[in-house]
Amino acid sequence: ARFQGEGLIMDLGEMAAADGFDTAEFYPEPMYHLTYDPEAGAPGEKLWGLPRDVSTFGLYLNLDLIAEAGADDPRVLAAEGAWDWAAFAEVSEQITALGGANKGYAMDGWWGPYGAFINAAGGSFFNEDRTECALDTPESIAGLEQATALYDAGVTVPYGEDAATPFKAGTVGMFQTGRWATPGMRSDNDFNWDVAPLPTGPGGTQGNWLFWGAYVVNANTEHPAESWQLVQDLTTAETQGAISELGANIPSRQSDAAIEAFLGFTPPENNQAFIDGLTD
Repeated sequence: ARFQGEGLIMDLGEMAAADGFDTAEFYPEPMYHLTYDPEAGAPGEKLWGLPRDVSTFGLYLNLDLIAEAGADDPRVLAAEGAWDWAAFAEVSEQITALGGANKGYAMDGWWGPYGAFINAAGGSFFNEDRTECALDTPESIAGLEQATALYDAGVTVPYGEDAATPFKAGTVGMFQTGRWATPGMRSDNDFNWDVAPLPTGPGGTQGNWLFWGAYVVNANTEHPAESWQLVQDLTTAETQGAISELGANIPSRQSDAAIEAFLGFTPPENNQAFIDGLTD
């Protein structure tokens, strides 16, 4: 939005319309922003780029540690509709009870992970039209209190410390992060691992985020037609599939074919957890 406001990126809308390009093939959340008309205050005929990928949070699981603790498998609990905050806390406590450096849960110290707790409780950083802060609402406070309770119980890696390293070292049972962590997990982990969805909070959702980025075109390019063609080529189902197979990305195309292909890009085995996150 800042780049658009500064006049730095090209509106591709006219070229897309002339080509009959169908933006409905992409997830609607990023396309809301990429077709937004600032003058109209709503999506319109503008096209500021195409989304290269999407991602959501999941819980990367150390299956060996969970089994050693005798804890329920979060994947099974999720399939049974029993993966809520209470079950999540119980599994975290059981893993931590193994002693030593073992902890049940870890998340990195930025807005996304703790914001998911706020969202899952029915809260938000902002009010609906984003004109006021909403962190002081009862729902937002409930989400923050749930996250704080985990730290107070000692079942987590201390807040602000790196979470990926102890998980890869095999001392964390559940690590909350995005699909982008998969390549590192494939190369570094020497234990059995998989992914589960985030637990459902009292607001009735996981509180997940949809992360995405876009390919855009310089407003001053001397080659607008060629640049528009490149943006299309970079976001075809074939190109997205080749990139997604490497592990870090989920295709931004919402077709059944794209989702089916993504589900086969293993490990992890339970890629459905990320699709469930997209639905959430």
